[in-house]
Amino acid sequence: MKTLMNITTSHFDIPRYRDNQDLKNFYRQCGLDGVEVLEGAVKSQRIIFEEDVIGVHLTFFPCWVRLWRGDERAILDEYGTWEVCRKVYGGDRKEALLQAYEENLGFANRLSPEYLVFHVSDVSTRETVTRRYRYTDEEVLDASIELINRISPGIQGEPLLLFENLWWPGLRFTQPEQTFQFLQEVDYKNKGILLDIGHLLHTNTALKNLDEGLAYIHGILDRYDAISCIKGVHLHQGLSGAYVEGILRNPFPIAEDYFQRFGDIHQHIYRIDQHQPFLHPRIADLVHRINPLYLVLEQISRTREEHEEGLRQQMAYLR
Repeated sequence: MKTLMNITTSHFDIPRYRDNQDLKNFYRQCGLDGVEVLEGAVKSQRIIFEEDVIGVHLTFFPCWVRLWRGDERAILDEYGTWEVCRKVYGGDRKEALLQAYEENLGFANRLSPEYLVFHVSDVSTRETVTRRYRYTDEEVLDASIELINRISPGIQGEPLLLFENLWWPGLRFTQPEQTFQFLQEVDYKNKGILLDIGHLLHTNTALKNLDEGLAYIHGILDRYDAISCIKGVHLHQGLSGAYVEGILRNPFPIAEDYFQRFGDIHQHIYRIDQHQPFLHPRIADLVHRINPLYLVLEQISRTREEHEEGLRQQMAYLR
């Protein structure tokens, strides 16, 4: 098993390190083997090198199925105008999605990763608050299969293509038959699941502590005849069920302007998906049960020092 940390090529992460050697020293001193990287706004950087990268998290659009389907009414309901839609996607047709993934795969291919991660999910800004969804799990899964089968010929080197669960419509990982059917219909040989532990916790808003969270995760795994499809794990936690239930009872005002609404929703999602270390004495047992090829300590931190502390804490609980 290779143990990694997450990083982005963004103006938030890149300035934390003086140079590539500083990055290497950072993750090695934390006991890690490398990084899983997500492409951000910094397109030219000399911090993350190919030899540091074990995995690449592909780009993702939270609300994309309406564009893929050409559902004009739904597109305008989310973005307000075609001009805003074009700002978000670089176009107003499904070809814009295909071009975005083609460019992102160019980034990934240059790094020669061992695996790629693809989000299988769809949610509008309003739906993150109301939880009244336009599309079902099946509709999102079907659209994802179509999209993946269109872009997968652009993947070079046959890395593992891993599909990540979320708590919105799509791949939630709570229904084994649905999970295996999805994997079967993806036309790519080297594939599997990237099980995001925090996201799986978010599918149950009744959880009140990590004891209950661990029992819930083990209960989900018990439903599967085999969990060998899980090739990678994103390890983090954030028990936000009470917050979510509170928002459902008393939702905050949702702005009409898309970009203002997106900013508000961004903070709302971080209240749900906190990406904090999973500090529990039996977390190593869960990781051992899954036995993934890749374990990513996926954390959100405000500073390099906070990130280092979180990584060291998590590693101590994994020993």
